[in-house]
Amino acid sequence: MKQKRIFLSHKKKLAFLILGVGLIVAGFLIAFIFQLAVFYDSKNFGQAFAGSVGAVATLIGSLLIIYQLGAERNVNCSQMLADLNFRFIENERFMLMYREFEKAYKDPTYDLDIDNSDPNKIHDEDLMAYFTFYESLNEFINHNVMSIEQMNDLFGDRFFKFVHNRDVQERELFAEPSSYVNIFELYGRWMDYREKCEKKGISRISVRKDLKIPKSYYKDKLYLEETTRILFPKEEKEFINSKGKKVKLTYRRLFPKDIKACMSLQDEVIKELVDGGHKDMFFPTYEEEFFESYLIDYCYGLFAGDELVAASIFVLNRKSNRNLCDTIASANDFHDYLTFDMVQVKKEYRGYKIHDFYLKEAEKVADICCAKNIIATIAPDNEHSKANFEKHGFNCVATVRKYADLERNIFLKKL
Repeated sequence: MKQKRIFLSHKKKLAFLILGVGLIVAGFLIAFIFQLAVFYDSKNFGQAFAGSVGAVATLIGSLLIIYQLGAERNVNCSQMLADLNFRFIENERFMLMYREFEKAYKDPTYDLDIDNSDPNKIHDEDLMAYFTFYESLNEFINHNVMSIEQMNDLFGDRFFKFVHNRDVQERELFAEPSSYVNIFELYGRWMDYREKCEKKGISRISVRKDLKIPKSYYKDKLYLEETTRILFPKEEKEFINSKGKKVKLTYRRLFPKDIKACMSLQDEVIKELVDGGHKDMFFPTYEEEFFESYLIDYCYGLFAGDELVAASIFVLNRKSNRNLCDTIASANDFHDYLTFDMVQVKKEYRGYKIHDFYLKEAEKVADICCAKNIIATIAPDNEHSKANFEKHGFNCVATVRKYADLERNIFLKKL
């Protein structure tokens, strides 16, 4: 990998030159005025002029010292980057992981080969060391030791292939997000820098766009809201329809890797409603909302093999415009409400009481996160959902305009 030689940028040089000229002129004027007073007193203009020149010479000398210090700092930074790069490529464990990240980058279905018992495979402590390396880079930026621009060519692509790895996200970043504050800070800085490069026509964002972390997540520091999440282990669930037919489905947390499957299921549900003349019955969940909920809410799906057949989102009792508490209560009461945001079920799996299952799950989640109420919106003509919610103890408490000014009934269950 080619190392970048670090010098002052043209803008910095220009600013430095303007500052230098300004200091010289100001110094000359100040010194000349001072020495002029001496001249009038001593009648020795030559001495005054010599004093002015001496003052300016002193300023120029100081300026050269500052410039030299700046140059030395850049040399030191360049040497530090070279040392960091050398340590990286000489570390066999780092290079082993980097080769794994390369494979996963080229093949999205590739799973990291992690085995703590095999010395030739990635170990969990190797991942931790890799995280620590980049957390250290973020600290260098915090203490003005180096900038993103300086480290970008050597470490940028390596960083994005690391944090945009599906296994890294699921095992670490999204499992314990508050443990990786430095990583999310560095990610935000690096994305900002590369977006600026993009605007200048310098395309360097060689990252997996389907695994990008939403800007709202790292800008609003939502990774610090980890304590609001409720996590259940993956397990098998059995469902029975009215004819006694049984199906076994895998119930697990949804991740950003499932975004395409969720959007596809939603498109299927919406098309069915539109074809049936009920286009306003269901308001779509935006992709950004899916991403947000994958990371900080209760977002679980049911799978038949690898096929997603049902998906849910419960917006936890956090302060957000997606928490429906402000439709019937003070916005400050958000911590008392769990929002039953949506459930989508594939047509072939309706009749297996999956909606009932999710309503029961909502009560379990509300109990764990200490919510006092579960709240939901239902289209007025959605008689099936209305009957199901009422069967589980929900009552219609208000009618409001929501979601692009559509009429919606607010259903509430007090716990």
